[in-house]
Amino acid sequence: MTLLLCLLPTLTCAFWCTALLISYCEHNQKDKLLLAIFSFMATLLYIGHTVYFTHLTELLPISDTIYCVANLAVFPLYFYYVCQVTEQHPRFRLLPVVPALLGGLAVGLLYVAMTKEETNDFINIYLYHIRHGQLQGLAYVQVVVHQALRVLFVLTLLPIAYLSWKKAKDYNNHVRAFFADSDDKVFVIPYSLASLFIIATVSSIICGILGRMFFIHSITLLAIPSFSFCCMLFLIGYKGFTRQFSCAEFNEKIELLKKKEEQDLHVNQQHTVNEEREMTECEEHAPSLEGRDDAHFSELSKNINELMYGQRIYLNHNLTINDLAVRLGTNREYIYRAMKEEIGLSFSEMVNRLRIEYAVERLETDPTPSMFLLADEAGFASVTSFYRNFKLFKGCTPKQWLQRHKQR
Repeated sequence: MTLLLCLLPTLTCAFWCTALLISYCEHNQKDKLLLAIFSFMATLLYIGHTVYFTHLTELLPISDTIYCVANLAVFPLYFYYVCQVTEQHPRFRLLPVVPALLGGLAVGLLYVAMTKEETNDFINIYLYHIRHGQLQGLAYVQVVVHQALRVLFVLTLLPIAYLSWKKAKDYNNHVRAFFADSDDKVFVIPYSLASLFIIATVSSIICGILGRMFFIHSITLLAIPSFSFCCMLFLIGYKGFTRQFSCAEFNEKIELLKKKEEQDLHVNQQHTVNEEREMTECEEHAPSLEGRDDAHFSELSKNINELMYGQRIYLNHNLTINDLAVRLGTNREYIYRAMKEEIGLSFSEMVNRLRIEYAVERLETDPTPSMFLLADEAGFASVTSFYRNFKLFKGCTPKQWLQRHKQR
């Protein structure tokens, strides 16, 4: 049973490492390569656990060295993956993995320098019983290094987890501000995965404080981190494997739309230049021209409302904020500010809210529609996005709404 509990996360990581490498070779997506490296390092980590919990003591000097490197490297490697997807590279890219490399080097060199007797004493007295009063010489130095690495793991885990979440959140905000249909583009962390990520992070901290010895005598205690890590790693691998959109594609999309915008606005180029000059003058001479600035955005918001409510442009699939800018002969920054300051809604919020209102109108006249057809008719790219937004704005699913509507 102990072997099975150790192999579950090990095989999960090995499976996704292989799948992601194959996908990288086929599509040359660097984010998949980084997630494959993360999965490979996690595989090494759980191989170290397997050797330890199955008492393969003759392999422990090698596996423990690899384990010390992998334990400190997995979270920084996942952080690199998040950075690659969101294209927000950390200033010091190698800094988070330096402790893992130096720590593993120190542990490995000490194992090489220790005598066989010192190695056996260290393994039997410290690794399996967390006692070190009897140890001396290099064996005691090895204890100090191991304890320092455990403390370092706990201290670095939360900051890296927070930075990963922060970068993903910032990226999602940029995507949602640009695309009306963003479900397949955001760095999605479903509620189930978010909960598992929190559990796994807390479990990692607890495990780092308690040490592996705490779990060695209880199958039940070992099963808790084994299953939670296994589920989280499977979902991380699955979401990374199925991800097709990253910040690289986002920037490419923006560049294409910019070119299209420049072509469509060529006849109104002078008008746009004049608008920008007026905006600059407003900023330089504020508050004397503040009224003109307000009037400009007020007029722009009226035109936006006309497109949305009058022409129902929100029903168009793959609608972007650039589409509004082209139709109104302005740029997306003005659209963004007008919607924020005058309408009080973001672009995606306004579009999806109106799409749901349209869907409700259709449900009132036809209570037995195909949800796939209704989602498509309302402008949604997928029925999943339709259901998510329906629940967001109406507080229930379409089926629940229909049941309540019949009871009235």
